[in-house]
Amino acid sequence: MQPLQRLLIADDHALFRHAIKKLMLDAFPAADIFLAANGAEAVEIAQAQDPELILLDLDMPQLNGYEAAAEILQHQPQAHILILSMHRNPEFANRALKMGCLGYMIKDSAPEELIIAIKAVQQGRQYISYQLANALLAQDKTHSADSELSERETEVTRLLCLGKSNKEIAYDLNISRRTVEAHRARIMQKLSMDNLPALVVYAIKKGIITTEEDSLN
Repeated sequence: MQPLQRLLIADDHALFRHAIKKLMLDAFPAADIFLAANGAEAVEIAQAQDPELILLDLDMPQLNGYEAAAEILQHQPQAHILILSMHRNPEFANRALKMGCLGYMIKDSAPEELIIAIKAVQQGRQYISYQLANALLAQDKTHSADSELSERETEVTRLLCLGKSNKEIAYDLNISRRTVEAHRARIMQKLSMDNLPALVVYAIKKGIITTEEDSLN
């Protein structure tokens, strides 16, 4: 993974903005870090500087985090956006992921988890705060007996949750990429899920992966 070079932090609280900046400089000393005090500034800086990763608060003046993210993604659809918010309602996270953001973190998460989230999002992986795991699990539909995963589907689930691409999974399991894609679609259908963070939560609950194992990727 390439070192992070350009990072945008958008939050309307100056103390929080600068505290996150210091944390980022400790973790990514070579990075250029840009600061925005509201959503409109975030959009302007994102278009001018094309940061590799954008940390967005939701509650900002002029444009809120959702509005800013939508504006950025309209012009830069490949932007890697991580929402950093105080809101613990899983619907806030689901909305962010569905609109194209790659991650959602709770503001009082451990600094170590924020770094893990940033590295995941930098690689184009979705990431959601562990603090939302129980809430997401509570929202899961009750699965019937036939929704249990097969041994091969469990293997594919584990590798997906560890950040492996379809191509890498195909190589690891000595199967075709098309077969991996079919397994992935079947897994999501069985579990009534439509995103990777929800699958990660399921995998942790079922013991398919551990939080420590996931944090290594």
